Amino acid sequence: MLNKVRTLWLNPSILLLAILIAAGYAGNYLSFPFGFGVDFLFGSITVLIVVRLYGIWWGTVASLIAGSYTIALWQHPYALIIFTCETLFVAWRLRRGNQNLLLIDMIFWLLIGMPLVWLFYGGILQVGAITTLIIVVKQAVNGIFDALVASLLLTYKPLYRWGNFSLRNANFSFEQILLNLLVAFVLIPALMLMFVSNRVAMKHEQNTLIATLDTSAQNMSAYLLRWHQSGLEALSRLAETSSETQIVISGQTQQSIELAIGSLPLFRQIYIINADLEVIAAASSSNEFDRSDYLDFSQLDIPRNPQIFIIPDLTEETDASSKTKILQTLPIILDNRWLGNIIAELDIDFIGQLLQTETYTVPLKSTLFDENQLIIASTHNELDAQQVLNRSQTGEINYVESDGEDREIYHWLPIVEGKPLIGRWKESFYGRNLLIDEEIIPLNLIMEAPAAPYIEYLQLLYIRSLTMLLLIAFGSILTAKFFSRLLVKPILNLAKFTTNVPDKLIQLEAIELPRSFVQEMNVLANNFEEMSHTIEQNIQQTQQTNQELKKAKETAEVANQTKAQFLANISHELKTPLNSIIGYSKLIQKNLANSHSPTEDRFNVIQGIEIINQSGKYLLSLIDEILDFSKVQANKTRLYPSVINIATFMEEIVKINATKAATKNIAFKYQTSGDLPTNIYTDEIRLKQILFNLIDNAIKYTNKGKVTLKISQIDCVSTTDSYPQDRVCLRFAVIDTGVGIARQNLTKIFQPFEQINTLASRRFGTGLGLTICQQLVELMQGKLEVQSRLNEGSVFWFDAVFPKTKVDSEISSEPIGEIVGYQGKRKTILIIDDIRASRLLLTDILKPLLFKIIIAQNGEQGLELALKHKPDLIVTDLFMPFKTGFTLVAELRKIEDFAQAPMIAISASDFEEVEQQSKAMGCDDFLTKPIDDEKLLHLIGKYLNLKWIYR
Repeated sequence: MLNKVRTLWLNPSILLLAILIAAGYAGNYLSFPFGFGVDFLFGSITVLIVVRLYGIWWGTVASLIAGSYTIALWQHPYALIIFTCETLFVAWRLRRGNQNLLLIDMIFWLLIGMPLVWLFYGGILQVGAITTLIIVVKQAVNGIFDALVASLLLTYKPLYRWGNFSLRNANFSFEQILLNLLVAFVLIPALMLMFVSNRVAMKHEQNTLIATLDTSAQNMSAYLLRWHQSGLEALSRLAETSSETQIVISGQTQQSIELAIGSLPLFRQIYIINADLEVIAAASSSNEFDRSDYLDFSQLDIPRNPQIFIIPDLTEETDASSKTKILQTLPIILDNRWLGNIIAELDIDFIGQLLQTETYTVPLKSTLFDENQLIIASTHNELDAQQVLNRSQTGEINYVESDGEDREIYHWLPIVEGKPLIGRWKESFYGRNLLIDEEIIPLNLIMEAPAAPYIEYLQLLYIRSLTMLLLIAFGSILTAKFFSRLLVKPILNLAKFTTNVPDKLIQLEAIELPRSFVQEMNVLANNFEEMSHTIEQNIQQTQQTNQELKKAKETAEVANQTKAQFLANISHELKTPLNSIIGYSKLIQKNLANSHSPTEDRFNVIQGIEIINQSGKYLLSLIDEILDFSKVQANKTRLYPSVINIATFMEEIVKINATKAATKNIAFKYQTSGDLPTNIYTDEIRLKQILFNLIDNAIKYTNKGKVTLKISQIDCVSTTDSYPQDRVCLRFAVIDTGVGIARQNLTKIFQPFEQINTLASRRFGTGLGLTICQQLVELMQGKLEVQSRLNEGSVFWFDAVFPKTKVDSEISSEPIGEIVGYQGKRKTILIIDDIRASRLLLTDILKPLLFKIIIAQNGEQGLELALKHKPDLIVTDLFMPFKTGFTLVAELRKIEDFAQAPMIAISASDFEEVEQQSKAMGCDDFLTKPIDDEKLLHLIGKYLNLKWIYR
């Protein structure tokens, strides 16, 4: 349970709530006194924050807790009721969606709060119209100020972070923030100025009243002293007379006393006593005075020097003779001998009349009392003589200072249960306590001035100030609302225009933002228009890009379809020769096993092997086409020119293609035009590849008629070639009378995998031939052109520039017979290949020529055999398990015995990078699979310096 409580209190939201509620109570407890019972409270600041953060229920609890202190402060519950009503109204409006806390609170005080204050204070408590008006205006100003401070604090984001609230709830509109700031800049300085001015006015009035009290008390004290001095002088003369008669009872003495009492209204009775304290003579201002009314001085300690002393009333009687008596004694001295005393009783009623003498301009109350706080005389109707003066029993006494001097000036505030403090202030008064004269008249004089006239003036001043402040508050809120909306309006318009900007930009609508009287807003609008223009351009570019992407997608889809068709075609093209290869291999094997006729067996074997050879070459051409296409796409195709004889070169092409045409019963013609050079310098393989592709297509799509290969010399018009002198320009054209090509398809035929003719004719090839031809022609700085008519035929041609004379004499090739051996010592050759068929093929080629053959299945075995047998030449594959040919050659080159040994690399990959890497590792030459036996023997003879024996 303890852990749950601890966890609950460690919750940031609960902890913040407790702090806010405690701060609300402290805000009311630490009230700010505005003057004579008018206090500014700050508890509603945190209560309104609780309402905003936690809702109506916690807000109500916070208002009840914080407002409970007002009951102790003002002795009534009505402030708590108004406080709670304010909380409920604000919470209700916040729940309805109005988030402007300051505006909500202003509406509450205008419509509900001020009428409630007037009802409670004016109707129920009946504190008076002026006091009620002050409370009404003060409460409204106080509430609006607290709401303003709460609004400013709520915009401070850490409150939400401290309580782990969503920052989404911390969002305030710019208009609301601007409203709060504008009101704060007006209301807070106005409130401070009013407070300072009112405090100054209050201090001034207080000092004026204190000065009046002090002056009046001093005047009254001097007035009493003058009366006392005049009476004391008369008593002195009477004492001289009595000393001359040596205080004997005589008619003259009695007559002197009676004359003195008649002329001294300050004294009520006068006695002459002798040294035995016996009354010698007595007189009274009252007509009814006999010996029974004499005071008994025998029980008193009569001082022998001039002094006033007081005889307290120790009885419960109420007649005049039983009241406290103030006696003035004066000794009778003759020749420094004390004969007796003259004792005069001061007339308290006359003293009371003296206290009522108007020696001041304001209505003051005076009270005379002794050192025991016993009242001698007072002008207060509620204070009677003979009672003890104790103001602290009926009110609060607070001593004040004036001009830095302590003059025993105090403020007395009555204690009246159920009456608000401001009402009690009107019944209070200020007092001045003054000792008249410690030796002559040891009595205290209190002058008291009612605070009502002083309060009424200040109340009128406060009403004027608070009303003006309330009007400033209302006016500043309304004005700030107007100006904040006016200032925010351009931003709202900008926000309104930006809400559907994407649609406008997409629809290419013109965007013109409204202009404002605020220069910065116009700059912002201009910048936004420029930004929107840029975005519009980007959108247009994006739309264009999307269109291009759409087209690219469509092209890709077409390419995918073409790719699928290509895969279907290539599958057909690969399986067709494979069918022949596999079928004839089995057939040859079967014939050799079952044939009994050597002639028949020889004929069938030769025929089958021929078909297998043709099918293999066709497979090789398909693979070469695909590899050539990938090389061209990767810009890795290179030309390797050499000197070729045109006649010999064309003779081979014509012979092969004439045979192909004859199989379809169509004619093949070869034509020349102009003075052709004997030799040209070009890449023989690539030029042959171009011509074979073009002629093969012509034969393929021609069912009747003829195919013509024409070579012409033309004028060279281009000056961009690398050979400005001794050059020759040739045009190669292939003309057929085949099916032709439709005009709309002329651009498609050069695209990869495209075969645009009818389904019936789409029987052969990969669809890459023309693509490769076009790119190879471009490498030769030419351009492949086409003209065609549907069902009439086509013409493909290209122009190429060649150096005319690289070799002066005509190149001739002498026929070389079949190699059957070599002269000299028998040579050892190490063959390394992980494929068994490849090892057997190389062995079958070289072993009949009497080479000693050593075979290894991988690089590691090849290294061991090489070190053991020291072969004259090594033929190695490059891509093998355990140890590649690259690694093997590199390791052998580090061995001294193999530093100069000839090594030939073989690989099924004919990419230039593979060949370059093999030579970088140390290979002397490179051959691609399938192995051409003539090229292989040529390289062996070259590196072993062999002289071949021909058949």
